[in-house]
Amino acid sequence: MRTRLKGALVALIAVGAMLSAPTAAGAAGPSDYNRDLAALRASIAAYHNTDQAIADGYLPPEEGTLLDACITLPDAGMGVHWANWALYDTTVDVAAPELLVYEPMPNGKLRLVAVEYIVPQAAWDAEHDDPPMLFDEEMHVVAPPGTAPFYALHAWVFKHNPWGMHADFNPTVTCQYWEG
Repeated sequence: MRTRLKGALVALIAVGAMLSAPTAAGAAGPSDYNRDLAALRASIAAYHNTDQAIADGYLPPEEGTLLDACITLPDAGMGVHWANWALYDTTVDVAAPELLVYEPMPNGKLRLVAVEYIVPQAAWDAEHDDPPMLFDEEMHVVAPPGTAPFYALHAWVFKHNPWGMHADFNPTVTCQYWEG
C-alpha cells in the first residue's frame, strides 16, 4: 500500500512539473495556446455564413487563380480557400487569418473547417531573422509553381484533424462535393 501511494505521489509531482514547465520555445504555455485558439474561433465565428465572409473582405475562389479549386490529395484534403488580400502582409495576427478554409458539403453549401495564415516570404525575411510564429508553431515556406514563396500555417479550428491542429492537409476533409 505504501509503495503504491509513493508511486502515485511521484507521478503526481511529475505531471505537475510538466504542466508548469515552460514550453520548448520558452514562450507561451498551454493556457496561452488555448486562449489564442479561443480568440481565433471567436474572431471568425461569423464566417460560417459565407455572406458575412464576403461582407468582411474574404473573396471566394476566382477562376484562373491559384485558389480556384478545392485542394485535395488522394488520402486527404484542404478544402476551398477564401482570401482576404488586404490582410496579406507581414503582420501576423491570430484573430485575422488571411485565408478561410471551407469544405464542400453534400447539400452544396460550404462548411468552415480551418483557417490558413500566409505571409509573403521575401517581405518577412527582409524585416526578420526568423520565420513567423503563431500558436508556438513556426510557419513553413510554401512555393507553388508560378507564385512567390510565402510562409503558411493552418489551424483546424472547426474540424478535428487526426494529423494535428496545424497540419496542412486533413484526412477527414473531402472535395467530393466541390462544384467550382
